[in-house]
Amino acid sequence: MSHEPIHMSHTRGFTLLELLVVITIAALILTVVAVRFDLWGRGVAVTTATQQLASVMRRAHARAALEGRTVEMHIDPQRSRYWLSGQPRAYTLSGGLRIEPVQSQRAAAARVNERLLVRFYPSGTATGIELRISDGQAAYRLEVSGLTGRVSMRRTAALEEAPR
Repeated sequence: MSHEPIHMSHTRGFTLLELLVVITIAALILTVVAVRFDLWGRGVAVTTATQQLASVMRRAHARAALEGRTVEMHIDPQRSRYWLSGQPRAYTLSGGLRIEPVQSQRAAAARVNERLLVRFYPSGTATGIELRISDGQAAYRLEVSGLTGRVSMRRTAALEEAPR
């Protein structure tokens, strides 16, 4: 019987070192993505809360014009709450979000006790105010124009300006 040599095919695999390098790189990428996702999630919460507050203000502005009477919005910065006079529902910001008045003459004029009061008049005007909604990372500025009652919002740097 003749014995022919058995040829082993040379299959190349990955070394342990190569696998460790790939796993380390993947872990670093996942860490960066997770941190970015967390920051993005916080930004979404601030955006959503600001949009909701702006929506309630716009509704108050429209109601004042339609019903021909002054509509008042109360804002309690200490409890991060706001509501419309005569309405049973109060809105509360969650997750450590804060509503703070931006230091201005208008904020001082709108303050009643520790609360802020924004009035929307049937003529379309309002008591102007500037607010800052933030979570310490992301922030928005919400402004009610006294002349037109227009409500506008814009994203700002979280540490742009210290309120009060």
